[in-house]
Amino acid sequence: MRIVRCRAYGSPDVLNIEDVPIPLPKDDEILIRVEASNLTAGDCELRRFDVAFLFWLPLRLMFGLFRPRRLVLGQDVAGIVEKVGASVTRLKPGDAVYGLTGMRFGGHADYVCLPESYCVGPRPANLSAAEAASLPVGGYNASHFLRETALDEGESILVHGAAGTIGTIVVQLAKNMGAIVTAVDAGDKLPTLEALGADHVIDYRSEDFTKNGQQYDVIIDLVHRSPKAIASLKDGGYYLLGNPSAIQTLRGKRRSKKDGTTVIPALAAYTLENLDWLKELAEAGKLQPVVDRTYTLEEAAEGHRYVESGAKIGNVILVTE
Repeated sequence: MRIVRCRAYGSPDVLNIEDVPIPLPKDDEILIRVEASNLTAGDCELRRFDVAFLFWLPLRLMFGLFRPRRLVLGQDVAGIVEKVGASVTRLKPGDAVYGLTGMRFGGHADYVCLPESYCVGPRPANLSAAEAASLPVGGYNASHFLRETALDEGESILVHGAAGTIGTIVVQLAKNMGAIVTAVDAGDKLPTLEALGADHVIDYRSEDFTKNGQQYDVIIDLVHRSPKAIASLKDGGYYLLGNPSAIQTLRGKRRSKKDGTTVIPALAAYTLENLDWLKELAEAGKLQPVVDRTYTLEEAAEGHRYVESGAKIGNVILVTE
């Protein structure tokens, strides 16, 4: 089987294809033949090891202090169950599945072995493998952010960095909740955000939304602009930071104490129940993952460069065939 191995921390040039034996599932594991896996900005950050200060040391110890120990990237996968261990009862060979590899990563490969207890389940019947692989990380985080805010129908929400893996799903879920959605991103991405249901769109290249006088009940900041963007939050509102730095977290705590605003450095918990909920939404036509481009495993480095260019809309997917 092929894997995309990260030989060192650094540029996309550290990635290469290697052939390794297909793993055998343990008694409590499932072997998935991967059809598609998401290539996220988080994968690129981990390849460079450009991670938030709060997580730098534990992640470095986990993945290798001086060079990667076992770093095959990729957390979102979709594929077919190939084999199951003797004690597995929830899934069987032939099942079309999607889900998360967790901190094992390993999705950028032809096969991956995961415990049955992991967040892997039947994938939405109306989605392709590439679309299904676009859903878990973005869906989990988007739903977690919105649940933390207790967003009500008719309330206003601004999503900064709305055209990415998480943002494209936040826009759709917020509209499902009856919110008034303002999406901020580059101008060429705005038509997609309007098609996903955004009520208002702002091109950050031509308009600074922090200076237009508008305030929002909820701001979800996926591009880490806390010092300025938080000024556009209503008193008592909710401000959520994706992948916050230590300084942003401390600044948020000070703001919370000052005026009652709730600032949340958001980290999602992964559950099977949430995976099933995302499946139901997709099958009901209420959630559509956005696939920008697909690359083969051999083209993984090119895919990383495209993600890092900032041009992607939604998701970039690695496919095995």
